[in-house]
Amino acid sequence: MKAKRLIQAASVAYLLLGVLHLMAEALRPDDAALLQLLAEMRAFRIQLLGEHNLLQFHTGFSIMMGFLMFTLGAQSFILANAIASDAKALWAATIFASIALSISILFFHLLADGLLLLSLLCFFAALILSKAKSSPMGSPSSQT
Repeated sequence: MKAKRLIQAASVAYLLLGVLHLMAEALRPDDAALLQLLAEMRAFRIQLLGEHNLLQFHTGFSIMMGFLMFTLGAQSFILANAIASDAKALWAATIFASIALSISILFFHLLADGLLLLSLLCFFAALILSKAKSSPMGSPSSQT
């Protein structure tokens, strides 16, 4: 499999995670306990350059996270050729994917963990396939 295809697979995992996250935000169940929690979040006021509530912050961050995951996936998919041919870009994508997976393991659920693990594995395999031997700081021979 070519590095470009692996990068596109990693990108689709990001796209899927973003879409699923936005769908989950839009399709909240009408659970009584959840509705009570949301009401409590709405009642909790925050003063930050004006008055807001905790529910606004939670909802805004959630929608933004879903949008950014989708956008990162779309951008990576579109730029897969460029990423595959640029060692620094591929190293960066792999490092970012590992950080995202680490955060997910600490704070999120198994579906997010699985999609981010898939993304990391695809970027890592693309890195190996592309024979990108230079580190993010440049190759050792260029430092002499």
